[in-house]
Amino acid sequence: MLWFNVKAIGAMALFLKSKEGDFAMKKHKYSRDLIKKIRDESSLVDIASNFLSLRRTSGWTRDYIGLCPFHQERHPSFRIVVEKKIFCCYGCGVFGDVFDLALDHQKLC
Repeated sequence: MLWFNVKAIGAMALFLKSKEGDFAMKKHKYSRDLIKKIRDESSLVDIASNFLSLRRTSGWTRDYIGLCPFHQERHPSFRIVVEKKIFCCYGCGVFGDVFDLALDHQKLC
């Protein structure tokens, strides 16, 4: 299993969303297979737990919830859906995958 930290994934996401990233995709510097492999093998819960306090939801789902790092709140509205490998916040509307979480977290620092 591959292990990636927040800064590495954030840097790659920032690069891929830039104009040079489009050029790199065309030149196959970062292949779609590599991006898919990172997205599939990285654990969103492990990465988010570096800077968030998460708890597993009760019931049959394998989701995790916590306080959103992108706005102030008292009740948890930030949810990680493990099966789909996405996150969303019902308070501020932020959502995405592992690349979006790392990129948005780096904007806060």
